[in-house]
Amino acid sequence: METQQINTSYIKRFIRYLRPHIGGEVLLLLMMLIASAGSLATPYILKIIIDDIFPKGNYSQLITILFILVVIYLIRIICSIFTDLLYAKISQRVIAAIRADVLNTILTRPILFFREVKPGDLLFTVMNDVQNIQVAVSSFVLTFTSDLLTVIGIMIMLAILNLKLTAISLLILPAVIFSIRKFTPHLQSNFKSIQELQERLNNFVLEKIKNIRVVRSYNATKFEQDNLSELQQQDIRTNTRNAVLSSLNTNITVFLVAIGPVIVLMYGGKAVFQGALTIGSLIAFIQYLNRLYAPSMNIMNSYNRFAKALVSMERVSKYLPGNFPEKSGTLRTPDFQSITFKNVSFSINDSQILHEINLRFEKGNIYGIIGPSGSGKSTIASLLCDFIRPATGEILLDGEVPVSYLSDWQDSLGLIEKENQLFSISILENIRYGSFEASDPEVLKAAADAGLMEFVENLPDGFDTSINESATSLSDGQKQRISIARAFLKKANVIIFDEATASLDIKLEQQIISSLRKNHRDAIVIIITHRLQSLRHVDYVYNIENGSVVYEGVPDAFISNSSISV
Repeated sequence: METQQINTSYIKRFIRYLRPHIGGEVLLLLMMLIASAGSLATPYILKIIIDDIFPKGNYSQLITILFILVVIYLIRIICSIFTDLLYAKISQRVIAAIRADVLNTILTRPILFFREVKPGDLLFTVMNDVQNIQVAVSSFVLTFTSDLLTVIGIMIMLAILNLKLTAISLLILPAVIFSIRKFTPHLQSNFKSIQELQERLNNFVLEKIKNIRVVRSYNATKFEQDNLSELQQQDIRTNTRNAVLSSLNTNITVFLVAIGPVIVLMYGGKAVFQGALTIGSLIAFIQYLNRLYAPSMNIMNSYNRFAKALVSMERVSKYLPGNFPEKSGTLRTPDFQSITFKNVSFSINDSQILHEINLRFEKGNIYGIIGPSGSGKSTIASLLCDFIRPATGEILLDGEVPVSYLSDWQDSLGLIEKENQLFSISILENIRYGSFEASDPEVLKAAADAGLMEFVENLPDGFDTSINESATSLSDGQKQRISIARAFLKKANVIIFDEATASLDIKLEQQIISSLRKNHRDAIVIIITHRLQSLRHVDYVYNIENGSVVYEGVPDAFISNSSISV
């Protein structure tokens, strides 16, 4: 009962994606019904030809009824073509809507969410699982309804031809249903294993491509090939088992279905010899019977497909709107002069990262945050960006407005990190990312402030040069300067460099800081770094160790104090 309730809730969540297309779905169903009705007419027309036209009619009557049959075929073809086109249009829109909701939900998750899931899992969910759901939501609803109505129509025609023979021919249906239902749990369980293995393969490939320099530099290619081979062997075994189960299920059902016409011929043939049934009726009956088993098996197989799709529904539903708490901020960001960390603590699981720190940042100043790896520097940046929330304490604007109350806080931020932050688009589009309405002159000005001009002007296509996703054609310093130009173009109130100048030489770093002082006088600039040299041109320094502030003050006093560890 519990499983049925869960499944029902999944179905309700996904069936809503069909509602915007209800008119098209009704039209599609109507076309399918016309095509099905046309197929029902053929055997009965054949009975008329054999029992009435040949014994009692003439050639002109035969031509007339054959002309009617051709017209029915043409109508069926037209309906089938229209059905295929309309179905493709609706199903792709359903996929697009589900995928858009899933991706939007994923992109708005807190940063800690991405530490708990693997990119390959998310990619598999967005692409493969959504495709499986589309088959269930769109195809299943339509084909199941069409097949069900076709079965009802055939049953009516069989009963009209011979009620007793109809009852005899249906004796095998319970065996068919029992066989399919017996295999379904095993198929569903095996399908879930296949999905999980596909996720692991996706993650494996993505991870190795991302870390290709490590794989090559440590001569681990053979090791990774062996790991891939092991995963593929598991995948082969699981898919082989699935093929065996599916084949057994299908062939047992086909065998049972094949017995139906044998039984009909046995009893129907006797009735023909006794004069209780005409030859035309027997032939029409067998044709209807053959057409009955196909949609009946489709209905049963639809149940199998739907059972598989429930696995995907369970996985995708985790990423649909409503499964995560929405951002609580409701206020617009006011004009502010300072940001204050008031007794802020932060932990991940049982590990405390920050312990009751107090920081103050004022507009017009450049701040340096320095400390050893793991001291909590990048956590401060994530808290400032509201990617994560403090366990205790508050982050306040002008000592009053909590950052967590603001719905548009990210509009005030410009974040530059050490890791590659570029997309597989042109350099110009990378700089304009997030400031989509910026003019070309504004982009060029931001690029000049970031020290990009000389590098870009030497490229064959200049700012129109396309870069790949990992930007392997660029040096680390060039990547960071593009990210810095992006933040400059945004004209953010708060600009955060999280180890973003690590790959720049000291001279270029000083030029960028000078540009910040000249063009972003009213901004709060925070430079998180390991390098003492980077602090010579800041106004105020915070030294973080073990999640606590161990020093704060002017940089000269900090740099000259050799007892402070960095």
